[in-house]
Amino acid sequence: SLRFKPDTEKVSANVIQGKYYSVAFDESGNLQSITNLTTGLTYPISQNFLYYKAFPGNKSDSQASGAYIFRPADNTPVSVPLTTWNGIYRGSVVQEAYQQFSSWASQVVRVYADKPYVEVQWTIGPIPTDDNVGKEVVTRYNIPGFGNKGVFFTDANGREILQRQLNYRPTWNLNQTEPVGGNYFPVNALIAIKSGDAKAQLSVLVDRSQGGTSLNDGDVEIMLHRRLTQDDGRGVGEPLNETGPDGKGLIIRGTHYLVLDAPATAARVYRTVAQEVLLTPQLSFSNSNILPGQYVKNFVTVYTGLRSALPPNVHLLTLDQFRHTGPVPSPGGTAPYIIRLEHFYEADEDSDLSRPVTFDIQNLFAPFTVTDVHELTLGANLPIEELQRLSWKTQDGSTPVKQKKALIGTTITLGPMQIVTLQANINL
Repeated sequence: SLRFKPDTEKVSANVIQGKYYSVAFDESGNLQSITNLTTGLTYPISQNFLYYKAFPGNKSDSQASGAYIFRPADNTPVSVPLTTWNGIYRGSVVQEAYQQFSSWASQVVRVYADKPYVEVQWTIGPIPTDDNVGKEVVTRYNIPGFGNKGVFFTDANGREILQRQLNYRPTWNLNQTEPVGGNYFPVNALIAIKSGDAKAQLSVLVDRSQGGTSLNDGDVEIMLHRRLTQDDGRGVGEPLNETGPDGKGLIIRGTHYLVLDAPATAARVYRTVAQEVLLTPQLSFSNSNILPGQYVKNFVTVYTGLRSALPPNVHLLTLDQFRHTGPVPSPGGTAPYIIRLEHFYEADEDSDLSRPVTFDIQNLFAPFTVTDVHELTLGANLPIEELQRLSWKTQDGSTPVKQKKALIGTTITLGPMQIVTLQANINL
């Protein structure tokens, strides 16, 4: 991590705090409590690293844990306790707490001055397998007595939020034979639990796709890293035992973002943070003898491609030139552009931001003006008016309602979770 010595000071108080969050640690350095300073919500919270011993397979049951199969030998994971508390550092932009759990597991907990989340940056590896036992490393965040009763939520490819429940499937009677692996679900953007009294929601956002669950009350459990000694027989033909040039297991570093808020308002935080995490700016560097102030005078250092901001619940998904002529002929043989915009809130997810939104695309972009625009199907291969969907009668005698066009002139109306695909001609 970056720490600038002139603005950084090691302090003894075991609390880090910004504008939005305060996090406390006990005397040993373990996570103790989290407070949302905006809403006043405060809860005791703990966080631990653990690992499941991988099932290696045997004569009576050959299905080992491997690249495609998560199958622990024991449903109770082994704890990796905190060994070294390296204290807290405070700066004007960020405050950090440093924890070492073992020679292969450490993390930094951060609170930024102006960010509405708590950042947890973990480093795992090389996972030791000298004992010839595969290990599947997880982290658990726990709020005691939270009362979620085995109900948790995960996203579907970063879009809809789906309710999950331990040992249950909504469309068939489940015979659960894998109490741990059978309750893991994909986490592409976030996993969340709500308190039994509906006053609080803990959301954990991820910076990469991981697996997650809530096996115990108040738990959010996320798989971080795996190193195994046996092949699972599912096609890879070798154990999941990736190593670096030194022959040791890989070291990985990732980040979780914790959001504690009321369920009614949590979405307007985690939806925005998820977009920021997915579209993190890429840093680049160059050699220069110019002082920062002079550099800003000589070069353009701030640029935006938009004349005005999009509505807070709308995201620009695609802006690209068609390789060939688009589905709708363009005047003068000019190359049209494909534009996709999405409403990234679900229905009833937020009292304001889940509503339909209307905006004009004509003067939206700074480098060019949209002169002619047509709505296409999602795949951008057919004008929307030429789409012929199947029509059938339902039990009540009705037929499916044909989807309304989102585009009228250059004005777009998007409902929750709706994506519109456009073919546009532009005037530079």
